[in-house]
Amino acid sequence: MDATARQIGARREAMLVVALAAAAAAGCFPVGTQRLPQDVGAALAGNPMRRIETDDLAVYYPEGREIEAWRFVTRIEGCVAYLRRVAHVHNKVADQKIVAILPELAFNNAFVLPRVAGYETLAVVPTYGTLEAFTLEFGLPPDPAFIGCHEITHYVHFQQIAGFAWFLNAFGDVYTPQNGLDPWFDEGLAVYYETKLQPGTGRLAWPFWRGAFAAGFAGRRVGGGDLSIFQRDYHAGSHYLVGSQFVRFLADRYGEDKLWKLIHVQARSIFFPLGVNLRFWQAYDKQLSTLIDEFADEVSANLPVRARPADQRVVRPVGSTARYARAPDGTEAVIGADLDRPAWLAIYGPDGQLRSRRVLADVLPPRTLAVAAPTFASGLSFSRDARALYFVALDLDPTYQVSRLYRYDVEAGTLEVVNRDLRGPGGSLSPDGTRYLFARADGDHHDLAELVIATGAVRVIAHEPHGAFVAGPRFSPDGTRVVASRFDGQRFRIVVLDPRDGALLATLPTAEDPVHDPSWIDDRRVVFLAGGLADPGFQVYACDLDSGKITRLTNAPYLAFQPSAADGRTLRFLNREGWEWTVDEVPLPPPAPPPVVHIESGPSAEPAAQPPAAEPAPPPPPPPTAVSVPINVIPRSASNTPASPIDQLFIPHLYGPTIAGAGRAGSFFGLVLAGNDRLERHRWAIAGYTQLVAGGHFGGSVAYSNRQLAPLTLTLAASAFSFADIPPLINGSPTAPAYTLHREERELSFEALRLFYDNPVSVGFSVIDSYRPEDPAVLIPQRRIAGPHVSATYVGAATSPYVVNRLFLASIDAAAYPLDWNTAGFGFYDLRGELAAVVPLPLYRRHTLTFDARARDLPGSPAGERVLTVGGYVLQPLARKSDQPEVLETPYPFLPPGARFVEPLRGFEDYPFAVDRIGIGSARYRLPFIIDHGWASTLWVLPALFIQQIDLDLFAVGATDGRDGGQHTAAGGSLALHLAFWILPFTLQYQVSHRFTDDRAVTQLFQLGL
Repeated sequence: MDATARQIGARREAMLVVALAAAAAAGCFPVGTQRLPQDVGAALAGNPMRRIETDDLAVYYPEGREIEAWRFVTRIEGCVAYLRRVAHVHNKVADQKIVAILPELAFNNAFVLPRVAGYETLAVVPTYGTLEAFTLEFGLPPDPAFIGCHEITHYVHFQQIAGFAWFLNAFGDVYTPQNGLDPWFDEGLAVYYETKLQPGTGRLAWPFWRGAFAAGFAGRRVGGGDLSIFQRDYHAGSHYLVGSQFVRFLADRYGEDKLWKLIHVQARSIFFPLGVNLRFWQAYDKQLSTLIDEFADEVSANLPVRARPADQRVVRPVGSTARYARAPDGTEAVIGADLDRPAWLAIYGPDGQLRSRRVLADVLPPRTLAVAAPTFASGLSFSRDARALYFVALDLDPTYQVSRLYRYDVEAGTLEVVNRDLRGPGGSLSPDGTRYLFARADGDHHDLAELVIATGAVRVIAHEPHGAFVAGPRFSPDGTRVVASRFDGQRFRIVVLDPRDGALLATLPTAEDPVHDPSWIDDRRVVFLAGGLADPGFQVYACDLDSGKITRLTNAPYLAFQPSAADGRTLRFLNREGWEWTVDEVPLPPPAPPPVVHIESGPSAEPAAQPPAAEPAPPPPPPPTAVSVPINVIPRSASNTPASPIDQLFIPHLYGPTIAGAGRAGSFFGLVLAGNDRLERHRWAIAGYTQLVAGGHFGGSVAYSNRQLAPLTLTLAASAFSFADIPPLINGSPTAPAYTLHREERELSFEALRLFYDNPVSVGFSVIDSYRPEDPAVLIPQRRIAGPHVSATYVGAATSPYVVNRLFLASIDAAAYPLDWNTAGFGFYDLRGELAAVVPLPLYRRHTLTFDARARDLPGSPAGERVLTVGGYVLQPLARKSDQPEVLETPYPFLPPGARFVEPLRGFEDYPFAVDRIGIGSARYRLPFIIDHGWASTLWVLPALFIQQIDLDLFAVGATDGRDGGQHTAAGGSLALHLAFWILPFTLQYQVSHRFTDDRAVTQLFQLGL
């Protein structure tokens, strides 16, 4: 479930997980910190929690959500029972109890964190969602019980651990080799089972999903790079879209059991990121590359290029993602975004001329809308005079996501907030402009509600039962009826409701096909989306409410979306072609005269009217066959008790060997214990070490993180090491015998951190102490620095997948180091400020100019004591070539190691210099060349490789320390290749620069960064 909505926050935090997994597999266990997003932690801290425990599950949920929690448990029990029956690995790890948390917040995402470095596998499925895209694009009701089946597939998959990995996991929650399978397999498997185990829902059964895939690959051949998580073609994740279709293909052609055989082989792997191509051969008797070729053959055979019908004309392109609406007079609104253009709002008059346009996300504070994407918007609705557009958009408050109602003044081009949180997706404005109708989330149901615009009062018109969801309610032109999508617990229906009390007036006779997104042609007719297996995706249909007759209006090649027939003469809709949307138009048939017999009212009205057949087309692959086992299973035994605030806190999740390093050659072997409570309000780690080569030396570390005051996170860490070290080289002479110097290193740090509107603010205190009585390289044996610090950063950005189009950054950092706490012989401050901006340039969307201004000062440090180092390597170069010798960095001798004061300066990577203050200005021109091509495996045994782009940079920097002759300038250029190996992104950069001051060198650097 992790793709669309968490552009605001995070998905499965894959890079962190992989880095920790690699460290764990190597035997180096980090002490760790909090891994749940701040808003999830705040929801867990702010609500009393309870626990339902069964033979298979431990589910934590907020007090007051008992019915929702039991619905979740019974459905998940069914999913777990099926998945464990088809899984191959069964042991104490694979079959241990599943832990799931249901926090009370609109996270608009769900995720599973696999076990790694002392963190147990954990599923997080929030109690409610407010993102319309879940139903509109994915065919999933925003119901934790339905969403949970996707996540539990991840959980069962990640817990398939055997062989060498099973042995290592005897030391706790160490890692899962399933991380070695690429995200396309993880997500493809979960999408496959969200559809297979829940008939009537799921992406593979949903026409939007099928139509988007058909539009993207008709006439194209699928390649391994299309499966990559780094492929940017599809806004909801190509690894989801293509991965789910590939997994479906594998199950259809080779059987479901082969998927789990592959997982079994992976479970026993030692070098789990390597040899994935060969593991497919072990499971399928064919390599992954061969299977991808077979899948590509199927796609090519089933998805030929289809042309628009003669009566469908293109009005305008609107980007790679879009939302669309029309006013009664034909005025149009488009919220669009493209691969190289951030989300925008555009208004077109009835004559087709652009009336107004605005980039949606604000960059400078105060921001009316901080984050923006078409998929975050819903309920676009014009006022009767088309001078104002209302819509709901997901945005941020200081801690949580909110659903804000906005009003856009078309003439003035201004955007204002009407309501700060409707707690649900949008609907429509009443014809008289006094009320806004919407769906209000209340846990596992969405109710029909209205906002009185003049007073701000919200009234729930009709409460839905648990498991039922109203979506996209829209007033009829005369305001007497409302049409909406409704999920009734089994499938989506189109219903007509009374706006006064929400009473059901009629259910459209749409049979069992998926339907969604209704709107009005006039007071008698509605249009809606419907899609059966005869079409790749949605088509637009009309229903005459008087006669019950349903008529097909479109025959779009692949996918029609967001239909609107506001002027009564033409139907306009979003048409998908390739990876882009266009607004297209077809004529509307004239209304039929009112018949004598009216449509039967009430929920049982299901006439057998069938829409006319579409023009012949090869049918797309069918969705997975639904299972015949019952999906809802009553647990055999269960308990429901208050959740203990220290549940599992003192049970270590990691207990095993670890290694550490200190000084020049201090190597330690030790043991680590780490754990946390189930709700991760507390996280702790303790480690003890001994230096094996030189006996009698020991070390230790402790770390503790607390979220009881979330969204505030408190972290305390301390370490102390006593060890023998290799002495430094003196005058180029050989080293003295190894391990002759006695050293002691101690550190203590405390930090309080929280995010405001996703911007970090922190305060803390740190102590670094070093004792080297025998080291000739230091002037004084005891060196210590201590003091408090504070920092705050603001970032506002408007971005697209290819480029950061606009950005404004401001940050401040300050620290104090009093004389009595330091051994440097003086007390001082460290003050730093920065302003940066990215601005677009004309003629081409993808090139930008970045300006950056920084200043740093260490007031209080004595004149001549140059504590601050400017320049030096951020990344160690793979190669360097210069017409001048390299300058080695010399740390300030009176400060301990780890307490260096460094400010980077481009062009001076190999020429650091020491000052007591610095002011830096820079400008950078960037032009990206997009490649987006990759392979699912590399050289048969290596992981996937994906090449994203090459960036051309031209830069100029200037710095001054305020003294005569204290000017430092440079200019240059670079080419940076951005690629991903496995799921780790790398940058390979070649840079040439010329320093106009100092040594006036011309230097070439070749660098690799992760």
